[in-house]
Amino acid sequence: MLDRIQVEKVSILKLYQDALQKYRQYYQNEVIDGAYRRKNEQIPEDAFREAIANAIVHRTWDVNAQIKVAMFADRIEVTSPGGLLKGLSKEEYMAGQLSILRNAIIANIFFRLGLIEQFGTGIQRIIAAYANSKTQPQFLIYENSIKIVLPVVKMKLQGVSEDANEVYSILQNTPLSSSSISQETSFSKNKVLNLLEELIQKGYAVKLGNGHSTKYRRSK
Repeated sequence: MLDRIQVEKVSILKLYQDALQKYRQYYQNEVIDGAYRRKNEQIPEDAFREAIANAIVHRTWDVNAQIKVAMFADRIEVTSPGGLLKGLSKEEYMAGQLSILRNAIIANIFFRLGLIEQFGTGIQRIIAAYANSKTQPQFLIYENSIKIVLPVVKMKLQGVSEDANEVYSILQNTPLSSSSISQETSFSKNKVLNLLEELIQKGYAVKLGNGHSTKYRRSK
């Protein structure tokens, strides 16, 4: 777990903003891309916003329990008190086909402030944020709680094999040797070299140096 902070006896709007600030501290950074700065998100902010808003808007407020936001190096877990409302199935919850508001006043405030969009679309928006990721969010529904797990995004590259995608997920901006990459995977060094060549041809990786000193890194 990366950090621990307890927020209580504050407005739900401050709770929302404090959670967002802590997310940005650990899962967002700016990177230099040529002459430009761009925002890099390890976990999509849209997905995190929806998960937090969903927890606040749909939680059970008449029990002595807290919303828990656990931040790890590879994921965020958002757990809210209260299971699904009676009459709402897991399939309907996931598809957003039926929106039953547990806290209509809070939901309307969040909607009017632009913190949520159309009622019942939050889960679909979380799923959409991971459309191009090999890792996918999880929705764990229990009798008395709901947990949303948001993993760190691992992008799926277009036009290359699954094995090449795996090699790309290991590549960093810091150059790595083919031997180092081979140790991180189940692939032989020769196969790694072939997969690296596939990535280079598609413009996803670059080769640095020659001979035994050859290394590879992401091109972007």
